[in-house]
Amino acid sequence: MTKTRLRAVARILPFLLLTGTAYAQIAPPFPAETAPGPTAGPVAKERLDQMLAPIALYPDELVTNILMASTYPSQVVEATNWLKDPNNAALKGDALADALRPQPWDPSVKFLMPFPQVIQQLNDQASWMQELGNAFTVQQSEVMGEVQHLREMAMSCGKLQSTPQLRVVHHSSAISITPTDPGVVYVPVYNPTVVYGAWPYHAYPPRYYPWPSGFVAGGVGFGLDVGIGYSVGFGAVRPYWGWSRPDWRRGVVSVDFNRVNRIGIYDRSAMNARFAGGHWHNGAYLARHGRNGAMSQSSGVSRHSAHSGRGEWHEGGGKHNAGHWDNGWHGNNPKSEKHGGGDHGGEHGHGEGHGHGEGHGGGKGDHGH
Repeated sequence: MTKTRLRAVARILPFLLLTGTAYAQIAPPFPAETAPGPTAGPVAKERLDQMLAPIALYPDELVTNILMASTYPSQVVEATNWLKDPNNAALKGDALADALRPQPWDPSVKFLMPFPQVIQQLNDQASWMQELGNAFTVQQSEVMGEVQHLREMAMSCGKLQSTPQLRVVHHSSAISITPTDPGVVYVPVYNPTVVYGAWPYHAYPPRYYPWPSGFVAGGVGFGLDVGIGYSVGFGAVRPYWGWSRPDWRRGVVSVDFNRVNRIGIYDRSAMNARFAGGHWHNGAYLARHGRNGAMSQSSGVSRHSAHSGRGEWHEGGGKHNAGHWDNGWHGNNPKSEKHGGGDHGGEHGHGEGHGHGEGHGGGKGDHGH
């Protein structure tokens, strides 16, 4: 190499090293996924009920995170394989959250990791997961509406009611299901052909996938031929529990940017686009159809409504509050007061009423069942 070339390399080498260092410090974007391709049309109500029947009675945050995670099937496969390592499978609580933080998976996929049998079932039933994901990506509002319809069916025939494991509250616009103990989550175990009463769609019987041995807690709840049993208790891992929350009335899933920032290391611009308006959107679908298309398919609610202020993510976990969050939740209501593990949110679709008092969202608290 000539002296001229050596001098040229010496001049540009520091810039190459600096560029490499800066690049290493940039957080990776959300991993790419393939958006669902064109379909013959929206999935019919009877088919939605068929595929949702196995999970509609799960706690609110668990069912919506299953739906969101199902839109990222390759990540579910990766996460399931990650849990096959005994060292990873043994992690619990904060140790699990710390180990998962560098992973570029969607927060909904990480949410399911403390429930290994749940994410394993999604992985094992790949066709079902794909159906759920496709439907939730392009018919989010309808899917959430059918979850509520199935809950109403189960409640009307006496199968869905509060227990020591879960608290069921019938608001005027939605039925919420939340853990009785905020620190322990029990997964309902039931036979969908029984708990919903007379099934109205004979050509589309509800799906049923048996759980592996050891998942169901012995002596808890009712027999599967009668009602609802429960899994063993799973510890609620922060910050996963609470990073997102269903707004059943509007048919959207609201996002707490503070918790997302603690869940993973994500690209800022991708974050703002992904959770535009404070709501969850599938990243691949958003890239294909743009923000307006994603918002119209998810809620059908005007982007200029009283609750559609834009929130943006900022480094350090901060968030720009433009009418979307207080105390980490979506809405214009003041910070929710927490009593006994419930959120005093009243009839605004954003909190579980205590069965007494006035909700901060503008409506009276609802009575549990």
